Amino acid sequence: MNRRDFINYLLSTSCFACCSCSKNLNKDDEILPTKIVQNGVLKTIKIPICYHCNLDCASCSHFSPLAPKSEIELNKFEKDLRQLYKITKGKLEILKLLGGEPLLHSKLNDILEISSEIFPKADKRIISNGLML
Repeated sequence: MNRRDFINYLLSTSCFACCSCSKNLNKDDEILPTKIVQNGVLKTIKIPICYHCNLDCASCSHFSPLAPKSEIELNKFEKDLRQLYKITKGKLEILKLLGGEPLLHSKLNDILEISSEIFPKADKRIISNGLML
């Protein structure tokens, strides 16, 4: 199966999501590899903050149905982000917070505050199934 046929297959399924790109795909779109770093700026970093979920999807790529209820600790999250800041010199375009279901994190407001403090210019995105909104 070539690339175009594979993409068309994915688009024909009822449960296709791509969080690595920010545009909606249709059958006429050309999918090109993107660079991780563009103009000295890290394009996107994805951080799982919560490993469990409020759904039990058979196609879960994060193994959330199997994961015990757990979430990243605030001090570890902050330490990791500060290290990332040093590595990237603060040049990050998009910070995606994922899960499981990130809205289940008990300290989500603190996570967002830490993210905004360390990477104030980065676009922060919560990748959620949306059921809790």
